[in-house]
Amino acid sequence: MKKILKSLFFLFFATIQVVAQNRTITGVVTSQEDGGPIPGVSILVSGTKTGTQTGLDGRFSINVPPTAKQLEFEFVGYAKQKITIGKSNVINVILVQGSKELKEVVVTALGFQVEKDKLGTSQSTVKGDALMKSGETSVLNALSSKASGVQIARSGGDPGASTYIQIRGQSTITGDLQPLFVIDGVPVSNSSYGSGDGSQGATASGAVLTQGTSQQSRLNDLNPDDIENIEVLKGTAAAALWGTRAANGVVIITTKRGKANSAKINISLNSTYSIDVLNKSVPLQTAFGQGEGGIFIASGRERYSWGDKIADRSGAGLINGQGGYVILPDGSRRYPYVDGTITNPHGGQASQNVYDHAKELFHNGYYLDNTLTLSGGDDKTLYYVSLSNLDQKGILKANSDYHRKSFNINADRHFGDNLKISTNLSYVNTTSNRAQQGSNLSGLFLGGLRTPPDFDNSSYQGTYVDPTGALFPNRQIAYRNPIGANVNSGYDNPFWSLNQITSTSETDRFLGSFETKYDPKSWLYFILRAGVDYYSDSRTDNYPVFSSTYNTGSLTLQEISELQFNSDFIGKVTKPLSKNVNFTGLLGFNYNNRTYQNMGATAQNFILPNAPFNLTNSAGSARFPFNEQTLIRTTATYTQLSFELYDQLFADLTGRAEQASTFANTFFYPSISLAWQFNKLKSLESLNSWLSFGKLRASYGEVGVQPKPYLNATYYYPAAITEGYGPSLNSSSSVYGSGGYLRGYPSPAGTALEGNPDLKPERKREIEFGTDLRFLSNKLSFSAVYYANKTTGAIFPVQVPATTGFTFKNDNAAEMRNRGVELELGANEWYKNKGFSISSNATWSTNRNKVLSLKGVNTIFLNGFSAPSSNAVVGQQLGVFWGTDFLKDGNGKLILDANGFPQAAPNPSVIGDPNPDWIASLGTTFRYKQFSMSVLFDHVQGGDVWNGTKGALINFGTHASTGNEIIAPSNLKAWDGSIISAGATFRGSIADFGGGPVALNQAWYSTAGAGGGLGSGFGPVASQFIEKGTRTRLREITLSYLLTGPKFKIKTKLQSINFSITGRNLILWTSYSGIDPETNLTGVTNGRGLDYFNNPSTRSYLFSIKVNY
Repeated sequence: MKKILKSLFFLFFATIQVVAQNRTITGVVTSQEDGGPIPGVSILVSGTKTGTQTGLDGRFSINVPPTAKQLEFEFVGYAKQKITIGKSNVINVILVQGSKELKEVVVTALGFQVEKDKLGTSQSTVKGDALMKSGETSVLNALSSKASGVQIARSGGDPGASTYIQIRGQSTITGDLQPLFVIDGVPVSNSSYGSGDGSQGATASGAVLTQGTSQQSRLNDLNPDDIENIEVLKGTAAAALWGTRAANGVVIITTKRGKANSAKINISLNSTYSIDVLNKSVPLQTAFGQGEGGIFIASGRERYSWGDKIADRSGAGLINGQGGYVILPDGSRRYPYVDGTITNPHGGQASQNVYDHAKELFHNGYYLDNTLTLSGGDDKTLYYVSLSNLDQKGILKANSDYHRKSFNINADRHFGDNLKISTNLSYVNTTSNRAQQGSNLSGLFLGGLRTPPDFDNSSYQGTYVDPTGALFPNRQIAYRNPIGANVNSGYDNPFWSLNQITSTSETDRFLGSFETKYDPKSWLYFILRAGVDYYSDSRTDNYPVFSSTYNTGSLTLQEISELQFNSDFIGKVTKPLSKNVNFTGLLGFNYNNRTYQNMGATAQNFILPNAPFNLTNSAGSARFPFNEQTLIRTTATYTQLSFELYDQLFADLTGRAEQASTFANTFFYPSISLAWQFNKLKSLESLNSWLSFGKLRASYGEVGVQPKPYLNATYYYPAAITEGYGPSLNSSSSVYGSGGYLRGYPSPAGTALEGNPDLKPERKREIEFGTDLRFLSNKLSFSAVYYANKTTGAIFPVQVPATTGFTFKNDNAAEMRNRGVELELGANEWYKNKGFSISSNATWSTNRNKVLSLKGVNTIFLNGFSAPSSNAVVGQQLGVFWGTDFLKDGNGKLILDANGFPQAAPNPSVIGDPNPDWIASLGTTFRYKQFSMSVLFDHVQGGDVWNGTKGALINFGTHASTGNEIIAPSNLKAWDGSIISAGATFRGSIADFGGGPVALNQAWYSTAGAGGGLGSGFGPVASQFIEKGTRTRLREITLSYLLTGPKFKIKTKLQSINFSITGRNLILWTSYSGIDPETNLTGVTNGRGLDYFNNPSTRSYLFSIKVNY
């Protein structure tokens, strides 16, 4: 009993066991070439599993049993050495460069380690050190540009905002496009659910659509400093053992564990301070004020800035109008402005002051990230413990922050020679404040950038006094409501939205896994693995009275929770079948249970305008509860058969038979992969001097996409009889009340949805061919892959005959394909001289997607606006822009009207494609003694972006391109048919569409007035604001200095101190005129390339110090 308690104490609290008779051996490993220390050298006690690695200073310490005879030293690019253990407890080793290479070990789909050279499938490995160099607090952002075939884009610059990741194109049309994430063998959630109050237009996956706030990805809960490495499984053959969850690829995350070295506790403190600044702002004009037609207008909630010329004003005080007024915070009064006239275009606005609405909301943000780790162990027990705290303030001046606190413990315990138990426990708490964005009357950029340059937004709140003398405190002041009257302001003052509207979230997350490995024989072992992922996200969204989005106020309290339980029981056999044939067989059983709940309530029409947050501050008829629950249960049996022939030919066959609650019957997902190390042919031995390794590989696999829950049955919702909470019984029906067939997503809103009991999982089949080559003693490496996949039975709502009584039914009704090429190039220390070395790596990939068929239709809406929208269109790549173009003839030439202006086409069509032509990255590391500098560039070629922000601001007259004054060189026709006489000055520009020069003035650019606006972002033609998204970015640059060495260690008792300075997103080269071509309004959904008043991105300057004891 005491032994059991002692073992549990080791396992869960990571206490160190010291074996008295063991001895500790220390030393340093250096390179023969330059005498410098070599970090990361693998050190193993011969004949045992006891091992360690050298630190950044090349030093090691290992606890060895008295029976130990030799230590083995291995490192990539150096010859392996075995050193006999003598009487001395100090062993210093000098490694010699050679062609022998330490075999790179990677983690496969089920969490097993294999030699990468034996794989016939594609996967990319990213080390934890590379993630940390980026300085990113988000794992996905840190992964950006580090693996071929992987496209990563953050949705915006808000702290903790969600990140989109796509592997080898899109594999489903209406389903989730994100890959499966697996941490230490257990699948986890990376959901990004939107609000439940309806203001954020949540999709079935919960991701925000075109308005509201940018929610975080749940993978942001993971501290990058706890990650050992990440494996990206890109092909179906590599991921097939995950069945219907693997269509978008699988990302395998391995967290750090303790290393068996000595009784010493290894302590590390890593601190990073970041200064974040606005990366790019939207250009605005500051020459013309509020109004239309060159006249100042402020009455009638005037929205446009096509008014008078500010520089022509007198500069005197305001001329106040009559009626109510507002008392400003400084005690002064503001009365209604007097509108201008044709004879007096300035009216009561005489001030020449202008304001920078593009930058006024921003200041420098920052974050402070601290991680403390304790690790160590011996040949029986290993442990790793980490505590981290992240505090981040965004670049917005208020209510934009993100805080993460995490605790993590990983432990391993050997019981005798045959039993090992491992456990991982994590707790994470995150809190955040989110700012409004997008197509949202309370959005910061929507209200702020539309504001005329002559209106001061900083006085956003005051006390309104109506004509009778009644006082109304805390009223919003905005450019369309300058005295805070009791009316809707149209768009919120951005300072009002920033300070008064709150959108908060607090999440508690628990991750735990337990694994038992039993080896009854040297060739046989069993694994029982179980894991739990649970989080609860409490949100509050509050809109005060007279917010433009909810004029009478709105409060939503919401609780989102997910619970996932996963278990696997696996048996594995490894046996030689003959002298030249080895066999490994695996049989496993999987059970997975996922539950989701979204519950809460919204209260509107506040009774007391200034009362604290409380759902009772509204009448019962204005309270709307909601509760959504889903359950998905999956079971599967899987197997893997692996063969090694003559130490050069490797074959893997896998199969998974799967059942789930979301579909009927059992479905089988097979794969096969082959790898041939052709460099081992005797006929090629003469090439070994320059060809270090060569492999050809091929694979085929099938995976699937699970249908969303409850699509296979027809559901009816009953009427509700309530008392003061929720809507009452519908009096129009004496029997069923407000009941009816299930409506809304995933069928179009307001339509009856018929269940489909024959619904099947979508199926993706892929074939892949590749080669891996290494040259010149493994200094150079090259990998090339070609793949082609096809998705059949993709699910989307299909219209059914009206005689059925329904409108839509989800069906396996679409097909789509992807074809692509991926290249990776590495050059390890391709230049080395006198302690100075250069290493480089590069990636390049391209993917071509095509929607092959859509049952009954040619196009379906995916996301975005009515024009443009992201659509699936037969014959096009998924997510192309669908909208109206200018009218053209068969040769693509504009068809002009009688005045020489283009016309709108009568029907919508494909007007752009957000999918890039290709993506690439180039990283280089320079080293000189204790200094190192790493630089990472990435490039995206092609990919259109809809600059909806620019289109809207042109319409409102605030965009910089609308601030020009032109002298007409001759008589010019305007869009409305008027003539601008030669020599006349007008606001706008001159263009020639093919019929001679014409004037582009307010009539062309804006919907203000009658019949105008073909050149407006709110006009019928959307194609004119589609821009190319080609860009090159300096993604990361890091300068480091390692302080270490024998004298340093003796004097400080520390192993090392590492100082680094990092710049992130420092330079962006692009012709795109918006804030950032990487931004995307619809977050992680299947709508891409939409820029409409998105919150901007940042560039950052980081200062880090890591102390190792």
